[in-house]
Amino acid sequence: MLINKNYRKKSELETIFHTLPDLYFRVDIEGTILDYQANIIADLYVPPEELLNKRFQEILPPEVGQKISQTIREVHKTGNLMSVEYALPLEKGVQYFEARILSLLTDQVAVIVRNITDSKQAEQALKESKETAEIANQAKNTFLANMSHELRTPLNGILGYAQLLKQDRTLTAKQREFVLIMESSGEHLLTLLNDILDISKIDAGRMELEINEINFAHFIKTITDIFQIQAQQKGILFTYEQETPLPDMVHGDEKRLRQILINLLGNAVKFTTEGSVAFKVGQYQDMFRFEVQDTGTGINKDELQTIFAPFQQATIGKSFIDGIGLGLAITKNLVTMMDGTIHVTSELGVGSQFWIEIPLPVSENWAEFALLEQTTVMGYEGSVRKVLIIDDKWENRLILDNILTPLGFELHEAFDGQEGIIKAQETHPDLILMDLVMPVMDGYEATKKLRELEDTDSASNKVIIIAVSASAFDEDRQQSLAVGCNDFITKPYPVEILLKKIQEYLQISWIYEESGEIGDADNKITPPPPETIDMLFNLVIRGKIRDVRKQLTELSLLDEGRYHLFVDKIAKLAKSYKLKEIRHFLNQYR
Repeated sequence: MLINKNYRKKSELETIFHTLPDLYFRVDIEGTILDYQANIIADLYVPPEELLNKRFQEILPPEVGQKISQTIREVHKTGNLMSVEYALPLEKGVQYFEARILSLLTDQVAVIVRNITDSKQAEQALKESKETAEIANQAKNTFLANMSHELRTPLNGILGYAQLLKQDRTLTAKQREFVLIMESSGEHLLTLLNDILDISKIDAGRMELEINEINFAHFIKTITDIFQIQAQQKGILFTYEQETPLPDMVHGDEKRLRQILINLLGNAVKFTTEGSVAFKVGQYQDMFRFEVQDTGTGINKDELQTIFAPFQQATIGKSFIDGIGLGLAITKNLVTMMDGTIHVTSELGVGSQFWIEIPLPVSENWAEFALLEQTTVMGYEGSVRKVLIIDDKWENRLILDNILTPLGFELHEAFDGQEGIIKAQETHPDLILMDLVMPVMDGYEATKKLRELEDTDSASNKVIIIAVSASAFDEDRQQSLAVGCNDFITKPYPVEILLKKIQEYLQISWIYEESGEIGDADNKITPPPPETIDMLFNLVIRGKIRDVRKQLTELSLLDEGRYHLFVDKIAKLAKSYKLKEIRHFLNQYR
């Protein structure tokens, strides 16, 4: 309660003064106590009978009393309300007080003293709690960053060599199946790792989308391939249905969209022990609808409202279904970030249906990127380009060596940042692929020193540096760009992403494998018997791509790969559902 200085009658002032609940003093402008409230004495240093005509310097520690007296003079001078906080060591421990000082009459002020110990202690407790939470959060982030790096490094080897093996034409159909299983298992493990990292990013409000062009047909193909294999291993049927014509290329976050679909399809296959899983995709105006329907265990109606919460798992009877309980929580957050919606219906013992609707703008700029994914790059036009790989893990260097050397690049290697700087000065590379976490000197410091060594007046002399790191947090990307990297790729990465970045920054044109069209005598395509051609043609006319692939697998086993050029040609077209091109190709043999 404030006492208005416009009160003029002393009797009115005294009435108000003596009825206020806190500790009050009325003093003159020199800080001499003229009156006080009688029920205040417990927290003072002097007996109450000695308070009158005392100054605050005499009844409080000198530094506190002096500060209050100075404030009294300032209040009298300006007429403004002012406060002073101080602490006193008393018998019951340190007590905290607030003295609020306001002007009363022309020669008097009021000092209202309030014990604020409880609020100060609460404030201190809150501060300590925040500090503890920040320390714990930092420890969690450090753990997640280290875990991510340690797991992504071997995953880079697993998925990297799986991609290389898929290009080996000497593999039998069975061996190719093994490679696909290895790749799909690695992709599934990578999705689980991303889920753990993403829940941390969501909690911290640091989740961001990275919008790029997506080769949509190829994207759907890779998703269906993964779950065709998983369903086959469980002995259940997996079907894919394209409900409407789909565009070749769209704009979106491919990594996040893949994560969403792998979570939904992974749950469907996991929770289905018999029957089928159906995956349907369609475009309806500006929205894309992805539907996953299974004949699995289903979800109790009481749990449908909680399944999207982190670490929640559905129960069947008294047992928990395996899993870490993050997939659906991540999925819902990602769908929301993409301005989409997610829906679910389920019946216990019958099955579940999940569907999402997400806007994905259609892109027309797709030809070059699609070509990278659908064909094999054999080399590039122009002079030999030099690439320096700086990475402390030999297996990571070997993967890049096996990808780039066959394409005609001149490769040099270094096992830490310090050696990398020396090699860069010796070889003058066109491109450096830089790991970030290395002993002796890390990638951040190496990049910074390389930029300092460059002639800043000649931008054309600056080497392209792409960070290729198992560190997956946004901070790692931002820090790498801040020290001078041109771009950032997270391990493990698809080969076509790496090649796309190299093409973009080195401004080169790829040379692709010959198409194998009829009339190209050098390729010497051997077609299968006419009845096989007709059967394949009829399957394509009916849109039975899955059956086409099955027939191709059987053809690849005949006569030690006699028909491999024929099979590879159709397989590449089928990979992107280019039915018209397949019909045209087959027609030439009919």
